[in-house]
Amino acid sequence: MEAAEAAESAQNVPLPALNQPGLAYPAKPLPKGQEPDPLPAAEDAQAKTDGNLRKLLLPCPAGARDSEVGPRDGWCNLAS
Repeated sequence: MEAAEAAESAQNVPLPALNQPGLAYPAKPLPKGQEPDPLPAAEDAQAKTDGNLRKLLLPCPAGARDSEVGPRDGWCNLAS
């Protein structure tokens, strides 16, 4: 009987609110000339992952050679 009571009391535990108490950004856009400077590439997460991600995935194995068939960069698309 204790397990049933524990399960019932767990169902009645109030959960915290899912919304944020306040916005982390201004409600209105900043006036012209007061916008913050863009982030440098070292701090910008989007700049790090923009473009070709293959260099972030795996390094080219030691001793790898260019293929005689297929693309020069060593990666094939789904149509190949």
